[in-house]
Amino acid sequence: VGAFGRVWATTIEKYQSESHTYLDKEDDQMVYALKEMNKPIILAQGAVEIANNEVKLMQMLPKSKFIVNLWHAFQSQNSAFLLMDYAPCGDLLFHMKNLKKKNQENNIKGGTFTEEQAKFIIVCIFEGLRV
Repeated sequence: VGAFGRVWATTIEKYQSESHTYLDKEDDQMVYALKEMNKPIILAQGAVEIANNEVKLMQMLPKSKFIVNLWHAFQSQNSAFLLMDYAPCGDLLFHMKNLKKKNQENNIKGGTFTEEQAKFIIVCIFEGLRV
């Protein structure tokens, strides 16, 4: 559950369109994340530009194993949907908040990753953005 809606883990069967192949030939089905964003909530919070920018940015990024890829975007009257890679361990923001929360519980100021963790994160970001 997020600020604008919910995310479900979902499977789809092998599918290929003119621009996308959703599964490798060896797979029969694969798990994806289906993010539903509630349009009335987005409007009420004045976040239309934020939601639109999220979709535009994800559409511009090259497909990579190091970032969450957007495969398809569509909408209904009340919701916008994003079909993305499934990331069961959470995203970077989740881990940053989790680290800060753990440090607060242990009376440690702030929340920082170890040097090794930071190196790994930076390399993943660079690899994800490499064309």
